[in-house]
Amino acid sequence: MNKFSVFVSYSQLAVFDAALAKPLNNWLHDHVAQGFSWRHGSVSFKTLTEGDQYEIDLVKTDVDIPVLPTAIRVIQVPFDVSKNGLVEVASISGGVQAELIPGEYALRFECYPNLKIRL
Repeated sequence: MNKFSVFVSYSQLAVFDAALAKPLNNWLHDHVAQGFSWRHGSVSFKTLTEGDQYEIDLVKTDVDIPVLPTAIRVIQVPFDVSKNGLVEVASISGGVQAELIPGEYALRFECYPNLKIRL
């Protein structure tokens, strides 16, 4: 498990292939309504607040972890990690890179009170 903080701007937290030239997604009205914007190699999630420091728990596991009953928002999407194995968890103001084993993942965004997110 990796723990770190990210300052979230414009209510969006992104997870993307660190090699993408344009990693952040465009948001249309439908994306805002559903709470995320997805494309191959990049997904952006709408956070609960704007302009706050979020604690991130990046949990890498091959077993299903139950969602805690205190979760406010949960979104799961398919996510492919490319051969370089580097993904970034970021907002517009910056982020943190993490190394994962290349392959297909189910990326689950869980948003909790007290500005905590579990990926």
